[in-house]
Amino acid sequence: MASAKHRKLYPSIMEEMIVDLQTFGKENGINHRFVGGISYGGLLNEKTSYSIDVLKREVRLKKHNQLTLLRDDGTVRDIDLIFLTQNQTKITKLKEHVRELKWKTRNKISFTPSISIEGVRPIADRQKTGQFFQYVTEIGVKKGQYYLMFDEIKEKISNDSLEPWTLILESGVSYTTRSPLADYYAYQFRSPSGIKQKDVEKVKLLKKLSAQVIKEGAKNSLAYNSKQYYQSWQQYIRKLQRSTLPAVLSKRAILAWYWQTIGTSFSHGTGLLGMEVFGIFNTLTRNRL
Repeated sequence: MASAKHRKLYPSIMEEMIVDLQTFGKENGINHRFVGGISYGGLLNEKTSYSIDVLKREVRLKKHNQLTLLRDDGTVRDIDLIFLTQNQTKITKLKEHVRELKWKTRNKISFTPSISIEGVRPIADRQKTGQFFQYVTEIGVKKGQYYLMFDEIKEKISNDSLEPWTLILESGVSYTTRSPLADYYAYQFRSPSGIKQKDVEKVKLLKKLSAQVIKEGAKNSLAYNSKQYYQSWQQYIRKLQRSTLPAVLSKRAILAWYWQTIGTSFSHGTGLLGMEVFGIFNTLTRNRL
């Protein structure tokens, strides 16, 4: 790991990386959203307060968890980004930029967070490649219509449910996320085995924020639990939870065992074994481009 001198740079470097990716995404029309631990779930704690502007689609946090390079257990955080653009030239530029950013960061502090970028999958391509290695829900698209998909389970969702929101930190740093409700539901269906044990507390806090977003929306004639927004996401969760398809049952069992035993260590790259298999076991936590 890095020297004490380098450790002083950790908080600023994480923010710098996020701002860098945010600026690149905006300037190049990537249509991106930051998700995972650097979105609401990883920032909220019992003391966090928030102001919500549903018309501007903004959430301003106070007394939130800091954006740090290292988790409490000393492992390196990752940066998760999803994007909706299907322009292959833009996607290639994004991948190249991510590689350059990681290289520049490594030169500063001798290591770099993992940066995961995940796009939507054209349904025609998905049918060609099959679903054997799919272990997490993905977003599919066909003729401009988006779907939540896992194996043979598919649910049409609205464009409004994927709308960009802006998260504003106490430092003034801001970046593009999904709606807090989208993050809340995604924790429930990302894996067919449901909410991971390590995310239970995050989801409780995110549920409170989501309830406040719904309340603020109602004041402004925005029905977030309607078909226009997240009713179909709720329906997808029910389909996934109740599915008796053999492939879904087997993957649910595999992932339940994985996250209850070795999953957190491997996904965090803990120890020599964890670091060695980090890339392999990302198959169980991410969709590959």
